[in-house]
Amino acid sequence: MDKLTLITTYYNNPMMLRKQIETWSRYPLEVWDKLKVIIVDDGTPGLSAKDVFEAMNGMNRLQYINTDIYRIKEDIYNNVGGARNLGFSVVKEGWCLNIDLDHVIRPNDLVALLSKELNPYEYYRLMRYFKDKRVNSHSDTFLMTKKEFWKIGGYDEDMVKYYYKGACHFFRRAMGSVMKGNILADVNIHLYTEELIRDSNPLVNTEKPTNPDVRYTKPYKPQNQLRFNWEKVL
Repeated sequence: MDKLTLITTYYNNPMMLRKQIETWSRYPLEVWDKLKVIIVDDGTPGLSAKDVFEAMNGMNRLQYINTDIYRIKEDIYNNVGGARNLGFSVVKEGWCLNIDLDHVIRPNDLVALLSKELNPYEYYRLMRYFKDKRVNSHSDTFLMTKKEFWKIGGYDEDMVKYYYKGACHFFRRAMGSVMKGNILADVNIHLYTEELIRDSNPLVNTEKPTNPDVRYTKPYKPQNQLRFNWEKVL
């Protein structure tokens, strides 16, 4: 592929973001001609993504990381779907790798991914490992083009209030109903749980409401996205 944008969201987990930045700093310098990183700070009330990034200023090769940071100006519960919509709205055309912040793609896997020629009308998932043992792939870490993401309609921001059977659930259903999915067996991501990095999942101990009506709803295309105020901060 010619260009790739890595999109991830951040919410009050600075240690996990530091791990990501350290990994990105180890990517071969030549990949940054093809690679862009977009971090969407989902209105975190604590240390912001920009603060974390700037605090690492001076780290070896940090200046080569091609990164933009956007911040949502309000703290909306479980708004990861809205944050992903923002990421896919600001990216230029082309391939996008959406990853949860606790999923790390190591240098050799990033290089392997950039070398691939893929079908732009299909989506792809990556093999996932935890402590170097293979586990199930994760449906919210996926590779697709910006164009196909918006054909689906992105994430329904009316549904972000539900942790289970909410915005992410409906997006996955829509994605599976309109596109062919594949797994890239030779490109891996590595999962970091609270066992490895304490703040890898900042919502782990919060209330997780379930949408009571999900079983009656068919896949649909959401409307009127990005209903929040946001800004580019870096």
